[in-house]
Amino acid sequence: AQRAEAQALRAEHERDNALRTLGYARSQAEFIGFLLDESLDKPITKAQLLARAEPLLEQLIPQDPAQRAHLRLIIADLFAQAASRQQEHALILRAQIDARASPDLSQQAEIDCLLALHHGVDGAFDLAQPLFDAAFARLRAASEVDRMTVALCLQSRSEVSGVKGEATAALADARAAMTAMGTPGPGQRSQSIVIRATLAGMLRRVGQLADSVREYRRAIAELEEIGRGQTQQALTLYNNLGVTLSRAGQTMSAADAFKRALDGARDLGHVDPVFEGNYANRLIELGRFREAMSLIEHAVAEAKAQGDKRRGPSLMAEGARAWCLANE
Repeated sequence: AQRAEAQALRAEHERDNALRTLGYARSQAEFIGFLLDESLDKPITKAQLLARAEPLLEQLIPQDPAQRAHLRLIIADLFAQAASRQQEHALILRAQIDARASPDLSQQAEIDCLLALHHGVDGAFDLAQPLFDAAFARLRAASEVDRMTVALCLQSRSEVSGVKGEATAALADARAAMTAMGTPGPGQRSQSIVIRATLAGMLRRVGQLADSVREYRRAIAELEEIGRGQTQQALTLYNNLGVTLSRAGQTMSAADAFKRALDGARDLGHVDPVFEGNYANRLIELGRFREAMSLIEHAVAEAKAQGDKRRGPSLMAEGARAWCLANE
């Protein structure tokens, strides 16, 4: 009798989770539909679309606080992709307020972990830790826990441990995140790639370079599979792969990875001086000094144009090294 009761209770929880997920999907589809309808009458930039998103949400805001929080997180993620961190953070804070009025403990934990990650990346570890503690307490208290929420919280804590210089703890959380995630469900591929990329980075930090290279390559391949192989996320992974290959002494392979990052950035119309500098350094090691000097000159000019006072001098030092080697 107890077993039958437990099975019935589990079935009820699964039904509730399915209905909640369906509600999130419907509200998301409705919101995106309204947003696009508002924008189809004339050409619009991504920045303009984002500027309309939050006011439109306030007009259409659903009564369910969990759905409100979910939609705010969707918009926050779009701002994150557009590198608008201030707007992203503000939306997550509003989502946190909405989630507090909802019984969805997994959602509350997800938002606390996002805020903790923001604070941790900024070095505010005293603000990050209580949020992580509260998030994991909620996940332990929840009768049914979303595996991906657990995995993303572990991934966020891993990233913050990495910023703190706690490499062993960071790697342990990254591994635990991969285990907790299991096989990604529908719509979870992007999140799983973020978790794998974090694992790759933490493996590099502890010197497990071959494993790190393998995970970076898998993350890049997975991005290609979902049609995101030419995004900024993919270019960052190529750059990180190049850094790892460089540390492993694989100069030619590292140069190839850095070139993929640089070529992709050019295609997107935004060349990062970091990508140019990294590729130039590998060209110097390969004896291609003239090519390296040309890249470094452009990278220095780009860094100045972006107001990056720190990177310019280091690039000029590499340029001087290339010039000396070319004229020996």
